[in-house]
Amino acid sequence: MHGAEHPLTLRGLADLAGSTGDAGDPARARDLYSQLLATEERVLGAEHPTTLITRGNLARMAGEAGDAARARDLYAELLAIRMRISGAREDRKTLKVLGGLAFWTEKAGDPALAIFLSAVFTLCRDRLLDRRYPEDEFLAVQARIDIDQYIQNATDETQLEQALSLASDLLNPVP
Repeated sequence: MHGAEHPLTLRGLADLAGSTGDAGDPARARDLYSQLLATEERVLGAEHPTTLITRGNLARMAGEAGDAARARDLYAELLAIRMRISGAREDRKTLKVLGGLAFWTEKAGDPALAIFLSAVFTLCRDRLLDRRYPEDEFLAVQARIDIDQYIQNATDETQLEQALSLASDLLNPVP
């Protein structure tokens, strides 16, 4: 028999949460992932790979359950952790989180910031994948235009500073 914090028990709860979400009950899946996250942070640590996966699943289920702002905030927290651990230049998982952040930022009602984040995502993804097709260059040019437009039209100075800092960290990572 295994206790509540045994790895097999945690894996079983993760499977249950995932299956619950797949079955169409994202609110219940969100609650299960929230419970699992608290335990994993205590047992495994906040930056353990399994804990990070759970944090991402919690963010997605929060959004699918109708709380786009919470999903956005959870993805922002996860992005900060991922960037601290591995940066973005060579890490697909960090870019996946950035994509989730852009998606839920738009759903939470900030399309301008979502376009900016999507543009940064596009430039990082293309660099990571080393794309060399004509349409990739078009997307990169459009991404740079979107970034410039966001900077020119931003009205919230604090948000602009945070966005520019994030873009700088992602596009110019320290080796």
